[in-house]
Amino acid sequence: VIQATGGGSSDYAWSLAGGLLPPGLSFSDDGETASISGVVTVFGTFPITVEVSTPLDDAVVRSFNLSVTVAPPTILTRSLPAGERGEAYQASIEGESRVGGPVQWQVIDGWLPPGVVLEASSMATVSLSGTPRVAGDFDLTIEMSDGGGTAIADLSIRVAPSSERDVPRTAQP
Repeated sequence: VIQATGGGSSDYAWSLAGGLLPPGLSFSDDGETASISGVVTVFGTFPITVEVSTPLDDAVVRSFNLSVTVAPPTILTRSLPAGERGEAYQASIEGESRVGGPVQWQVIDGWLPPGVVLEASSMATVSLSGTPRVAGDFDLTIEMSDGGGTAIADLSIRVAPSSERDVPRTAQP
């Protein structure tokens, strides 16, 4: 919102006197304030010039650099459920993309439990699934990338030993 004060009037005449707004944005006014609004489709810096005047005053002209930046994604999941060795495991990691389009997920550090995989996904949510073959604590760093940048999160999965006793069976006569 662009606002003018003074001039003895609230009946201002606003105009976009120079430059071009990025595609998807529009310039409007209500006589007292001017607004630039819409959904941005192009990122960058856009030099614009705004002019405002009242019926009694000369015009005032101001130039601005309108910067439209890309918002990076965010990983919303902060913890993962525990699993059990030998039992099916399923978990989701939820993210948020602010630019739309495809998303890429990958483990950039650490390990998933053997038997658990990061499913391929171009969506803002990715699944972990499989059957853990080894008990233990598994720390990993997950990365989510889209057209707006990259987000990382440190997560861990605790895999408990099997509830069945790991005792060798003896042969029955």
